[in-house]
Amino acid sequence: MRPFFIGYELASPQKEDGYTPISNEIMEALAKTKISGEGRRILDVILRKTYGWDKKTDVISYGQIADLTGISRRSVIRTIKVLKMQKIITSDKAVTRGSVSYGFQKDFEKWLGSDKAVTSDKAVTRGGDKAVTFTGDKAVTHKRKKTIIPTKKIVLPFFIPKTLWQDFKIHRKKLRRPMTFKAEEILIKKLSKLKDEGEDPIILLETAIERGWLSIFKDERINNGKEKKQVWY
Repeated sequence: MRPFFIGYELASPQKEDGYTPISNEIMEALAKTKISGEGRRILDVILRKTYGWDKKTDVISYGQIADLTGISRRSVIRTIKVLKMQKIITSDKAVTRGSVSYGFQKDFEKWLGSDKAVTSDKAVTRGGDKAVTFTGDKAVTHKRKKTIIPTKKIVLPFFIPKTLWQDFKIHRKKLRRPMTFKAEEILIKKLSKLKDEGEDPIILLETAIERGWLSIFKDERINNGKEKKQVWY
């Protein structure tokens, strides 16, 4: 019988009520393998549901593991991927549609151990430039290769001052209409064309900045000094 205290019953687990047989070799191997806290809790559930019932595998749902461990379903899914990546557990599609059968890999020499606890299938540090991969029985930290994308560069013709061009770009940003690379190319071509027609590119850009225009206008004047309607470019 279990001992009783007033208003409280002490836990008194007995081997006779059921136990999970695990060899000492496996226990020692687990003790030497760094597994995240959530990973070990989930592994205990898998051991309980398999070895605890004298089975090699068992169909265990994510929801069932979440209920037994108190770990969120999302974390359960992520952590199971890690345990599979470390080859500590195995999984196969069960006969029932949509279900998965999990088992424990007792051949610990196949485990991919780690000297750091892993919490995702690609353990990335906060900096985002390092990753942990498994090689043999060790975790290797390496720097990620950065993809270098060649940047396009605008070449200004000699008749457009660099500082004035920068001022116009800042002006466009203030209007919440920043220029794309293609837009810059198009505007430079238009300024070149207008220069060939006798217009001054510097005056056109300065006027656009002064009057708050998004692009440039060409002023066509007639002999009597009156302005025609400005042409949009």
